[in-house]
Amino acid sequence: MPKLRLERDEFASRLPIVRRVLACLSPDKRGPACEIVNMPDECIAIGVYTGLRPSSVIREWRFPTKIKGVRANYYEIWRPLMVRGQPSFFLHQAYLTLFQKESPNNEKELLALHCDPDEPDSRTALYKRGPHVHIKAAAQPIPKAHFALAKGQLDQVLSNVSSLTNFLAMGVQMIDDEVLTRFREG
Repeated sequence: MPKLRLERDEFASRLPIVRRVLACLSPDKRGPACEIVNMPDECIAIGVYTGLRPSSVIREWRFPTKIKGVRANYYEIWRPLMVRGQPSFFLHQAYLTLFQKESPNNEKELLALHCDPDEPDSRTALYKRGPHVHIKAAAQPIPKAHFALAKGQLDQVLSNVSSLTNFLAMGVQMIDDEVLTRFREG
């Protein structure tokens, strides 16, 4: 039974938490805007953006970072689950990706902070279930590698939504400190 669950009425209280986690990346000290999106497959998503809510799929939504030319995408996908006859939702994915604008119509992925707590058993599941980093701007095969941030603490990280959120927040802060700061320094 997945531990990372929310009831439908808990999603509204998740929005300010997501904003707070991402605020260190954003030029807006309150963090970027975010919204609950009902997906066609009965999933619920949380998507993050700036300005008017985009009409595109959440994987294409962007918000600016503190660094000109570097934008980010963040979303969470929550899948439905029946618990004792009541609908609930469990976290399937939490994905943050940084992009660097190369031209007005082109951007490249720099890096990603992902979490796939629902990952089925496999050789790489230990690295993918908790927060992990992908170095997207590297040469192959590095972008496919999963650099786990909490491999030895996976049970603690995935014990509840609050714990995972705290670990994701540490990863987001690391990206601000170690990536965005380096862009500022040149």
